[in-house]
Amino acid sequence: MKTRSSAHSTIEGRSLAVLLWCSCVFAAACGGQSATQPDSSAVVPLAAGQQLLTLGGFSVSFDPTFPTCTPPGQPRDGTSVNTVVALTKEGGEWVARSAPGTGSVELRLRGTGRSVRGYLVSGTVTGSARDMGLMGIIRDVSVSLGSASSGEAATFDGETASPSSSLIVGRVTGTVRFSDSQGHSSTCSQVQWSMQPY
Repeated sequence: MKTRSSAHSTIEGRSLAVLLWCSCVFAAACGGQSATQPDSSAVVPLAAGQQLLTLGGFSVSFDPTFPTCTPPGQPRDGTSVNTVVALTKEGGEWVARSAPGTGSVELRLRGTGRSVRGYLVSGTVTGSARDMGLMGIIRDVSVSLGSASSGEAATFDGETASPSSSLIVGRVTGTVRFSDSQGHSSTCSQVQWSMQPY
């Protein structure tokens, strides 16, 4: 069983692998679109417990799937956050909430079908969280999801890496804002997200 310190040392490598895999999912060069089979009872291979939730926007992007966050270059420490959430099963859906003292994120996820690669998921996400410095660097950046004025949640879709994998990668759509303690911020309409056991 890994200790927490040894787990931290693998976070950076896993995050890079997630980004590469995510690029393949959304790029036509990786073999075109996935054929899906409608299956609302899809059993996504998740387990209750701590999860690493990663959210990342782009200061520069030529991919219409992920438009550039505006204004670019803000906040100073970038437009990405790594945080920890606790995943539980509640009725017919999975719910991930921020660990105590780390934020107020609430992510509600359900399986929506199957694809060539694995299982498809969708859901909603609200709240905020600060970056927890899991890369070994303390970063002054937080993320808020959904509209604070209207109370509207951001929505997301995603896909597991394989039929047996607990790694989910996808896209969040809605109002996503990255900010720092100095008041600098950037707003994104779509960002990448991933979640995996921590």
